[in-house]
Amino acid sequence: MPAILDKITEIHNFINGQFVSGSNHRLDVISPLDGNLISTVALSTESDLENAVQAAGNAFPGWSGRTAKERVQVLYKYRELLEKHRDELVELCHIENGKTLGESKAEGDGETRDTRSVQVWIRYKMESLVCEI
Repeated sequence: MPAILDKITEIHNFINGQFVSGSNHRLDVISPLDGNLISTVALSTESDLENAVQAAGNAFPGWSGRTAKERVQVLYKYRELLEKHRDELVELCHIENGKTLGESKAEGDGETRDTRSVQVWIRYKMESLVCEI
């Protein structure tokens, strides 16, 4: 079994800055490559969803109060993490979706490229706004 699967046994909801198990209802994630169990994921209830929406609403004022430069830093960190864990993510995509390694690499490269495109667009918009002022 690939090492990446040793790290992922049970996937929880991420609500209000922390992982929560949610309901007791779980769904097995099975690899189409070999039929092995990869992990289990929470099947969220309406209450889980309401908690997530409430937490997002509470976080919105703080997030929207940040500058565009501060917000784009989150994308830089995201891209950095994508690049750092590229091989693990490619392997996981291969195992979870049954894609070839080549397809999985192309998907990961596309995600990194798309993130970079958004960063460039935000920087352009920030510069345009400064020029208008």
